[in-house]
Amino acid sequence: MAKTVIICGKLFDGLGDKMLGPTEILIEGDSIVEVSGSVGRPGGANVLDLSDRTVSPGFIDTHVHLCIDGLNLARQTLQCSPAKALAGLHYAQQYMRYGFTTLRDMGTLDPEWLTVNLRDAIDSGMARGPRLIVAPHMISATAGHGDMQGMFPCRCNMGLSRVADSPAKIRELVRMEHAFGADWIKTMNTGGYMSAGDDPARVAWFEDEMQALGQTAHQLGLPLAVHTGAAEGCQQALRAGARSLEHCYLIEDEGVAMAEKAGAFLVPTMQMTREDKRLLTAGRLPEHAVWKFRRDVAAIDDAEAHRTKQCENSL
Repeated sequence: MAKTVIICGKLFDGLGDKMLGPTEILIEGDSIVEVSGSVGRPGGANVLDLSDRTVSPGFIDTHVHLCIDGLNLARQTLQCSPAKALAGLHYAQQYMRYGFTTLRDMGTLDPEWLTVNLRDAIDSGMARGPRLIVAPHMISATAGHGDMQGMFPCRCNMGLSRVADSPAKIRELVRMEHAFGADWIKTMNTGGYMSAGDDPARVAWFEDEMQALGQTAHQLGLPLAVHTGAAEGCQQALRAGARSLEHCYLIEDEGVAMAEKAGAFLVPTMQMTREDKRLLTAGRLPEHAVWKFRRDVAAIDDAEAHRTKQCENSL
C-alpha cells in the first residue's frame, strides 16, 4: 500500500479554533493513519514537503448546482444534457482546485441523471473531481420553484421539471429518484427568487403532500433536503422529517428551535444572498427576481441574525 508523509508548516485540523505548529501527516492508501509532530519515515514513503504552507482538510460545500446556471436559467436549461454535464464536470474540477473535496449537489433541471453520472465517473476514476453527494432532481408542485413551465410556453413539456400534485405522484417521483441512485431527496416547499411565477413567502405543498414526500424518503432510507423560504415552510419541512433546510430565507426563532430539537441542519447559503444583493444594486438581478428579493431582503438579513445568534448560543 502506497504511503505518503506530508510535512506541514502549520495545520488546521478542523477540531479546534487554533492553528497547530509544525505537524506531520502519514497517509496509507486513501486513509490518514497518523497526525503528530513526527510520523517517522516508513520505508518507501513519498515525502511531500509543505513546511512553508498551511495545510487543512478539504472544504465541503453542502449546496451546489453544478449543472444549473441560475442567472441564465431559461437559456441554459434548454441546452442538451451532455452540454450541461460537461459544464458540471468543469465546475466540479474548479471547486477541487479551490480546495473543495466534497460537494452536495442539490438538483438539476434536466430529464437525464447528470449528477449521478458525474458522481459515478469520479468514483470509478474515469474523471477527476471532488466527492459528489447528489439529489438528482428537484421535486416540486406544479407552478412551484422547480417547475420550469413558468418560463416557457405550456406546450413546452420536455421533462425538465419533476412536478406532482398528489401524494401518489409524489411517492412515484421519490421512488424513481431512489431507483436511479439518489443519495438525497430534494424538494422545494416554497417558491424561490430565481424562478418565475412563484413566491418564496408562500408555501407550495399541502401538509399531506409534504408528509407523503417525507415518509417515502424515510422509508427508502434517503435523507430529505427542502428548499424553503417562508417561516411556515421551514416548520412544515421539519414536521415532515427534513434532514436539512436549504436557504431558509425567512426562518424565525420557532423554526430555528424546531431544527435544533430535530437535529436538522440549516444550510443558509448566505454568500449567495450577498451576491444577489450586489446584483440588485448593480441592476443585474433577473427581472423576475427583483420584486421578490427587494421585498424580502431586510427580512432575510433578520433571519440571518436569528441563525447566527442561535449558533452562538449552541457553542
